Amino acid sequence: MIREEFIFNLNSFVLIFLTTMVCFLMKETVGVVDMASEKDISNLGTLDYDRQESDWEFKTSIPGFTIRYTRREDVPIILDFIRRLAEYEKLSNEVVATEEVLADSLFIKRHAEVIIGELDGRPVAFALFFHNFSTFLGKANLYLEDLFIEEKYRGLGLGRSMFACLARIALERNCERLDWWCLDWNTSSIAFYERMGARPMSDWTVYRIDGDRLAELARKL
Repeated sequence: MIREEFIFNLNSFVLIFLTTMVCFLMKETVGVVDMASEKDISNLGTLDYDRQESDWEFKTSIPGFTIRYTRREDVPIILDFIRRLAEYEKLSNEVVATEEVLADSLFIKRHAEVIIGELDGRPVAFALFFHNFSTFLGKANLYLEDLFIEEKYRGLGLGRSMFACLARIALERNCERLDWWCLDWNTSSIAFYERMGARPMSDWTVYRIDGDRLAELARKL
């Protein structure tokens, strides 16, 4: 009788011990998965898993000038370029972007991409672009939202190199065109674009709904 009780108690102890260990291991495994997921999220944007490391940089024909894709740590540089561009376009009061918003939009949600041009290691140019879509072509194309060259480095051919880089990206992605807007008063840029072979879409007018009007329209659904 004592022997049977001992065996019963021993079996119960073993069962409890094994159950505890299984629960512990499951908890540890879940913890490792959670940590891996958090790590993947935190690295999102610092690595593009569709792009090889060797494809992050473009060599140009201008000595000392290279163009590269940005990483998450470049957000302060990107925001600085945006602010300088807005100042040049006399639109500084419209810039409400922050580093946090840009990091989320560019490197988490991946709504757009940015390339930076560096002259002897110094960032002197940037371009922000994303894909739009042509229903007639049935494919995505490249849309350039902003391009800016630091003023004292203009006239060196850097702008043409930045456009050439965007053209190469477009062709590599099987796009058939590159689109962008230009302010009507920016005659020097217009002349540069036309020398480069771009043509104005003069038969199109850009429309926009924003702010309260956008919210009001949404309520009419």
